[in-house]
Amino acid sequence: MADEAAVRSTAECGNNESTRSHDPIVAVVFAAAATEAFMCELAAFAEFNPRNAATLSPQESTIHQFRDIYNELESSKGSLVAKYSLALGMFTGQPAKKGTSPFQDFALLVDLRNSLIHSKLSRIEIDKACTATMQFPKIISKLARTGTLAPIPPENTLTSWVQLVSTPAAAVWAVRSAGDIIKEVITSVPKSILHDTLSFHYMHKLNSLKSVR
Repeated sequence: MADEAAVRSTAECGNNESTRSHDPIVAVVFAAAATEAFMCELAAFAEFNPRNAATLSPQESTIHQFRDIYNELESSKGSLVAKYSLALGMFTGQPAKKGTSPFQDFALLVDLRNSLIHSKLSRIEIDKACTATMQFPKIISKLARTGTLAPIPPENTLTSWVQLVSTPAAAVWAVRSAGDIIKEVITSVPKSILHDTLSFHYMHKLNSLKSVR
């Protein structure tokens, strides 16, 4: 659904700065939802790995440890970003690289989705010269490096911050960010039944996304 929305957005708007379509917001929300669904399914698939501790290979042992810690994180209502950090850390044996892509873009995607879903009233500040300035949420400044935003409006222009992320570029970025982090997790899973299962169910679909070609 996210991919289809991104394709529609690009087809309808024709350029990266247009904000005439609502499809980018659809793409953002469903791309983030896809990363959440994948993590739930990863944990579920991990339950099907062999359980006999005496015959576990080192790879299977790592998967079991992930499953147990994930269940604890789920019980304590850990964040989605924390779950991905756990998966990458355990499967690679190294801390997740939070300051670089794809993890950084994934974290921004989740932040943007949360900001949209839990949107607050936009603040307007007026100075002594009667110049009105919109105070946008922090996610807008965080997204500045991604090249996905519509141009920041001039002074005395009252524009919702949601319009700034309603661009085809934001839609494509959201789909790519979701796909890249899911691929990152799949490729990090040790060679096992779990790895083969995830590759079979997901990699072809992720490589067939139309909006990021």
